[in-house]
Amino acid sequence: MRFEEFVSILPGETCPEPVDGLDGMESAPEGKASFVAPDINFVRDLEPGRTSVIIVRAPGALGKSTIARQVASVTGGLLWDLSSLAVAANSFWGTLLRNVGPEAVGSVLQAIDKGRLAVLIDAFDETQVRSSGFDAFLSEIANLAEPEHASPPFTLFARNETAAWMELFFDEAGISVAIAEPDFFNQSQSYEFLDKYLDEFTDGESNKPHRTHIQPYEEARELLIRQICTAVSADPEDAWSNERIRMFLGYAPVLQAIGALLAETNNFESLSQQLRREQSSQGSISPPSSWNILTEIMNHLVERERNKLVENVKPGLLSVARQEEWNDWDSLYCHDEQCTRSLQAALRFPDSYQNLKIPPRMAGKYLDNSRPFAQQHAFLASDSEGRTKLANLVFEEYLYAWALRVGDERLKAAVRRKLEDRERLSQPLLGYFLIIGENEGWEGSLSTQDFPFLLSSIRAASTSSSNAYCVLTADLDHENEVECFLSWPSEEDTILSLTGQDLHFGTSASSLVMVAPGVRCTVGARGVTAVVGPDVHIECGVFQIESETLRVVRGFDDVEILWSDLVFAAGTPKLYVDGEGLFAVNQGAPYPFESYASEWVRVEDSASITPDFLTLRRIMLILRGHRKGDPAKNRTWMESKIAPPGPKREMLDGLVDRGIVRREHDLYVADLDEMAEVGIAWEDLRRGELRPRVRGFLLELADD
Repeated sequence: MRFEEFVSILPGETCPEPVDGLDGMESAPEGKASFVAPDINFVRDLEPGRTSVIIVRAPGALGKSTIARQVASVTGGLLWDLSSLAVAANSFWGTLLRNVGPEAVGSVLQAIDKGRLAVLIDAFDETQVRSSGFDAFLSEIANLAEPEHASPPFTLFARNETAAWMELFFDEAGISVAIAEPDFFNQSQSYEFLDKYLDEFTDGESNKPHRTHIQPYEEARELLIRQICTAVSADPEDAWSNERIRMFLGYAPVLQAIGALLAETNNFESLSQQLRREQSSQGSISPPSSWNILTEIMNHLVERERNKLVENVKPGLLSVARQEEWNDWDSLYCHDEQCTRSLQAALRFPDSYQNLKIPPRMAGKYLDNSRPFAQQHAFLASDSEGRTKLANLVFEEYLYAWALRVGDERLKAAVRRKLEDRERLSQPLLGYFLIIGENEGWEGSLSTQDFPFLLSSIRAASTSSSNAYCVLTADLDHENEVECFLSWPSEEDTILSLTGQDLHFGTSASSLVMVAPGVRCTVGARGVTAVVGPDVHIECGVFQIESETLRVVRGFDDVEILWSDLVFAAGTPKLYVDGEGLFAVNQGAPYPFESYASEWVRVEDSASITPDFLTLRRIMLILRGHRKGDPAKNRTWMESKIAPPGPKREMLDGLVDRGIVRREHDLYVADLDEMAEVGIAWEDLRRGELRPRVRGFLLELADD
């Protein structure tokens, strides 16, 4: 459905009273001149004459807030941004009253009740984590939406996980709900986005080379997109009709990165020649992930900036370089130096980088001569007050990921503070760059302290049909390391090692299995509700709750937590358990968990649990990953990370010999029928329960 058709479904009367912005609420806001209208698709149909609420759901960075503002601008409706607010019962009524006063509030409520006024409420996912009265707020919206309407008065915007909870809540309240999703840009929308993005880099019509030199600009743009298609193994001729590729090319942050590269030049003909040379010399680029093209773009910018700086500072350093018999110009302004100095500039740190490959006599002069160029790096821009900032979302996420892996402790601490800001939305890009950094040879590992940033980024990349899944394991004989297996929404799998034994989940954990009996596991933060579930199985050493409130969401699957020790860092938490399904914790658990205690087998304490079963359990849980289709994992990863030579490889080979696991091309695949034949069940593996039939199978396997 075209954006204009979507807008036509909504009420179109202007708000009867002006609302000027108190607590994020305003009427008929001004839309953005750079807005590009996406298509909007209904995944749960609207019922004309009945539907009162439309939930617009989408992963991070897909433009929900921009859409909400534009719809409110076009319809003259009421826009309420919840991104910095906590909500509870009567929040809508109270905020409206404070904005328009008691004499006028009735006319606004009547316009809503009659279905004449569109109410757009944005950032439900952001307010959910800070609001203990979130469900009470949903009840208020449900009460206002209860009558049937000719046009749905409420359009609510949220990320997928929050949207799923809202849909369940409104269904139980008897409110007719429709679900819509903004689509990724198609080809013409993407090109319009690029045109408007480039407009922002230039002043005046005569200074817009992409508008005045149309043919060379379009040629350069097509060559760049062709190169991207080659990188993701796609036919450039069919790229925009291939849904998987369009979801990449039509994603705003990717288009921003392409736009930033195009904005680097006023000579599109020269850029086209350069791209042709690169494609001729490189042939086919085959990175492991389509997102690697962003790293290609970053590497292109880094090399360009390095060449520019060296060309300009070399003449002033030649004399002392000759005296020192030094000629290693390629060591100047390399990748890590550019990342460090760009972050130092954006974070207001002194430019104090020390290049250890430069002779001491040159170091000071090099720093002075290079500073003007470093402070104008392509990664950087100026805000409205002239202060240095990172130029766009792509560069920001790239540099933050680099800092978490490679940066010094001061940079790491500063980036963590940025990422912990509750006003900041998690972006999929951070997670992709954290993973891609492993392939790029970044010298550094990710700390368990930084796991919540990776986890929240994965969640931001999830869609309603493709959720991320995470399996965490730790061997007691491998101190200070947690192994993390990720099944990405793009259906690619990644393994990385996290350094440390104190794992943080941040404020929420869902769709994960953790088997790490010696690891401290922390969830939540002061002043924020911690959310665990759905589909969670955790076995850890210490389970620490940092929040004053814990919400357990059982949803479509169970939540199980097994600990050796339980710590309440903020005092005994309030516990809320939502949805149907199992929630189980240790036997003998204290208040408020005592009614959910389970008689589990304590894997680490039970003499009846053999090392062979623990190895079987580890291999099969990793194979399972996220449960789409047959449980299967890449052979190279399984053999190098999960079952290296030794007892684990012997177990894997034994499972293959007995048909429990089979090799198919580059995959190990679990055979569900053969598993059932010998009594291996997923739930038993999750809970560490060794049944007699499986014990017998393991004994037979050992005898063989």
